Amino acid sequence: WDQGLVTIKDLRNFKEDDPKEVKQKDIPLKDLANFASYFQLPGAPPTASPSAPVATAATAAAPSMAAAPSKGPNGSSDLEAILTDQPYLSGYTAAAADRQLYERMKADAGCPSSTALRRWYLHIGSFSQSERLSWK
Repeated sequence: WDQGLVTIKDLRNFKEDDPKEVKQKDIPLKDLANFASYFQLPGAPPTASPSAPVATAATAAAPSMAAAPSKGPNGSSDLEAILTDQPYLSGYTAAAADRQLYERMKADAGCPSSTALRRWYLHIGSFSQSERLSWK
């Protein structure tokens, strides 16, 4: 605290036997909102800049992307990348696009296996149908 730092341990994507210096970092308090940018999975390409804009074109096309997600350089879908950085397809508020994609996935493939998409799917599924229908 005295140095303006806080130690964060990221347990989301690392194994128990990964070195401490890989999964634990001292992060400046003023940049705490961007903590994820300080962590990189072993062997993964560098992460995007924390100040990168939200991909609005991808979020608008989200329902169609469920049928044929485009692949990035590391094999992850665009949806996975979007949902790694934000809780909902359009940012920080649930919207009709979330409901539409959830319903499509539920009918077609069910719960996904990728980390961020699975978290999103289970979270959206925790809302009642009437709550999801109220999203604009």
